[in-house]
Amino acid sequence: MSDPFEELREPIAPRAPDPAFARDLRRRIVASLEPDPNRPEEQPMPTLEVREYTPARLHTLTPYLATSDPARAIEWYAEVFGARLLGDPIVMPDGRIGHAEMRVGDSVFMLAGEFPEENHLSPQTLGGSSVALQIYVPDSDTVFPRAVDAGATELRPVANSPYGGRGGVLRDPFGHRWFVSTWLEADDVPVEDAPGRRFGDIGYMTMEVADAARASRF
Repeated sequence: MSDPFEELREPIAPRAPDPAFARDLRRRIVASLEPDPNRPEEQPMPTLEVREYTPARLHTLTPYLATSDPARAIEWYAEVFGARLLGDPIVMPDGRIGHAEMRVGDSVFMLAGEFPEENHLSPQTLGGSSVALQIYVPDSDTVFPRAVDAGATELRPVANSPYGGRGGVLRDPFGHRWFVSTWLEADDVPVEDAPGRRFGDIGYMTMEVADAARASRF
């Protein structure tokens, strides 16, 4: 049975080229590609900010510092340690900085101002800190004096250590203690082949502190 609409279908017949249509189409294409002096210049589309931070860069354990002056602390860690602020700090309704994240090397640390109602107090308010932070830098002989010039207090001068590093200990202007170190040995040296104690050996820090304490008696 034939299709009843077949009788209504127009026959498909190729059309002869239309030179006038081709010329007009070519003119319109060329005009669209050339800038129009009478048309206002279009502004480029804004690009979205691509931030380097992703949760994958957070390690299993992340330091969270309490500071009496978080705004200045952010500037100080950026200036001295080359830390980079990740996003904008969270400012609470009362104006206090409630959260900020900074990345240095392959690690992230967080900080906030003091919140006495949560017992979140800085070492300055507490009169000291029971926690110290270890930071590896490309050159401790450069970073350490830069920190001191920026207001840090030297607790132990830069020196070679028997566990493969070179560094010193300082207290930053906000009361936090930092072991500022540079790794000297090759990464592929087995622990059992290294002379003396190395970073990562059980008790290396205890022995170093004990030696320093004995030396301070004389």
